[in-house]
Amino acid sequence: MNYQKKIKGLRDHFNKSQTEFAKEIGVSRGSICQIEIGKHKPTLELVTRIVEVYKIDVHYFFIEGYPIKPFTSETIGELKEINILAEVNEEKELRTDIERCLSDILKLKEKVIEFEEKTNAQKPETPKKGKQSI
Repeated sequence: MNYQKKIKGLRDHFNKSQTEFAKEIGVSRGSICQIEIGKHKPTLELVTRIVEVYKIDVHYFFIEGYPIKPFTSETIGELKEINILAEVNEEKELRTDIERCLSDILKLKEKVIEFEEKTNAQKPETPKKGKQSI
């Protein structure tokens, strides 16, 4: 996942400088800069803070091409699950596994959405009831 573009895209979407963005989510401008140049990846905690501050769908961070959308009650539930897993598994290796599993789950969701869109696009239109020409 290209977190550099995700963070930059989010800042651009909300018209924020690195300094403003960093201040609003409680990190240094240097931290944002390091993510944007690809030296570091955002932590689960940072993603959670961004989602909570900007009220966006968490899928934006884990699904390539996913648009910036407002979060839903489902997003809030997913964030709670992510944070519970992250708190319980403080070991770095386990946290990496959790991030990988979450990414895999979100990729599967993306495939389901694509499948549903293809299925809906292939369905023939049903004729409307009413007057029929002879």
